[in-house]
Amino acid sequence: MNETRLQRMQWAVRATLTLGVAASVTANILHAQTNPISQAIAAWPPLALLITVELVTRVPVHRRALGALRVIAASAIAAIAAWISYHHMVGVAVMCT
Repeated sequence: MNETRLQRMQWAVRATLTLGVAASVTANILHAQTNPISQAIAAWPPLALLITVELVTRVPVHRRALGALRVIAASAIAAIAAWISYHHMVGVAVMCT
């Protein structure tokens, strides 16, 4: 795979992740109580996931164990964000019906 194609693929993955995070943040905020603190807390998990993924992909790994630790940490944050966002999205869907 040439370098230009790889860069396009990386940008496509980042754009997809960002779009998913934007949808998740939107649903979380819509489902939260109507005060800024609740909305900020609801928006945090998907934003934490985005930040974690960006940081994890930019840090070079010199040891295999550290690479595994990066994947485990990012997976844990992703699981938490998914759990919270799923319930917020269900709540928004129920409110809209």
